Amino acid sequence: LDGNYSLNVTNLGAVSSAMSNDGLLTVTDPSSTNINSSSSYTLTVDGNNYNINLTGDTLDNLVSAINSSGAPVDATIVNVGTTSSPDYRLSLQGQNYSADTIQLSAGSDGLMETLATGAPVTYTINGEPSGGISSDTRTVTLSPGLTASIAGTGDTEISVSQDGTSIANALSSFVSAYNTIVTQLDQSHGQDANALSGQSIVLTLQQDLQ
Repeated sequence: LDGNYSLNVTNLGAVSSAMSNDGLLTVTDPSSTNINSSSSYTLTVDGNNYNINLTGDTLDNLVSAINSSGAPVDATIVNVGTTSSPDYRLSLQGQNYSADTIQLSAGSDGLMETLATGAPVTYTINGEPSGGISSDTRTVTLSPGLTASIAGTGDTEISVSQDGTSIANALSSFVSAYNTIVTQLDQSHGQDANALSGQSIVLTLQQDLQ
């Protein structure tokens, strides 16, 4: 819709993150060893449980299983050691801008340490509402058909107006194509008619175009 909108972003938001604890099995090669000897885990994200079952006892396999579980987290491997003495850990990062709790458990043992607790994106549109709007994504709907991708905090003025250029170009292309077809069909009649002369399809097409 045409109009002017004032977007004020008060909080850019943040995602929750966690890393596997100290004291677990040290992984120097994620393709051959894992942080825990279990083959079955429970991933809990904001109170929702996801079953993680491994087909191979490696950290690579654990990361792959988590990323394919449908849980709203991204799993990666990070080295907190040195190049010569690596210490690979499991890192989990939430996909939503919200205060999600993240924990991976093997039986009753929690394997993750919270690094950061997330927070929602907050903003107002045209000064409303006074308490702000909370969103777990940085792509927000401001009006029917109007979305904004939030990149930072502060005030932004957004002006929306209709552009008829694309419609005009489409109509022009249609008219040009129509006239070309009509010309080709007209050339199918008379003494110097083209190869379609005498074909019943020519008359049918002309009637359809009319």
